[in-house]
Amino acid sequence: MKINLELLGDHLEGKFTLFRYKIEREGHSVNIFLSAEQMNAAAEYDDPFEAVLELQNIMADSGFTVLQTVTIENGDGSIEELEFVDAFDGITHEPWEELTPIEINTADYGNIELVSAGGHEFIINPEPDDLKPTEIVENLKSIFNQK
Repeated sequence: MKINLELLGDHLEGKFTLFRYKIEREGHSVNIFLSAEQMNAAAEYDDPFEAVLELQNIMADSGFTVLQTVTIENGDGSIEELEFVDAFDGITHEPWEELTPIEINTADYGNIELVSAGGHEFIINPEPDDLKPTEIVENLKSIFNQK
């Protein structure tokens, strides 16, 4: 099964800053903002995609093919920006395993925890989103074919 993962951010002064992502499959989607902790991880590892690495690992570990797209919401129009998009937009990540369920739990403070059978974990902080945590969970279940 194929899932679209759109990574949205800004590209200014030669640097991409990811601040939200959208997961979509067969008409079901959820748009989620990264937490400050997740955004700081990207800066710490000097990798703009570090913030969603475990999410990508969960999907690959659970048998999903992921089509990654990159959308620049605010850019400087530089050559570096064009090269960045050219290098990272339209990449397909193949699954590592057969299709297996992703565990979806409501954790502390209303956060949503995703866990793959292989032990990869990812936390979604629903606070900045317009949707309630229960609505995000229902959308995720539809996307991951768990309804």
